[in-house]
Amino acid sequence: MTHKNNNCIIGIGIDPYSNTLKGRYSTMKVKELKKGDFFTKKRIDSPTEKQVFIRGEYDREQRKYECTRFDDICAVCYLDGSKEVFTDFTF
Repeated sequence: MTHKNNNCIIGIGIDPYSNTLKGRYSTMKVKELKKGDFFTKKRIDSPTEKQVFIRGEYDREQRKYECTRFDDICAVCYLDGSKEVFTDFTF
């Protein structure tokens, strides 16, 4: 038996902003990823090379994790360890 509540079924619902199913993507915090793991900042089913990042070292000076873009190792961004990122995608 399923319970309907405002256009959603328990466990799986429709995200009103992107019209996609919730609960389909695996999210993790940056600090939970291992060095070298791939991730995206947004929910994307099949991202391009520019949308995929690689988790790098922890930078003590900035107190953030260094993340580089897959297609350009010179494109570096620093993310907080508590930032939620998406890991389940086809690349």
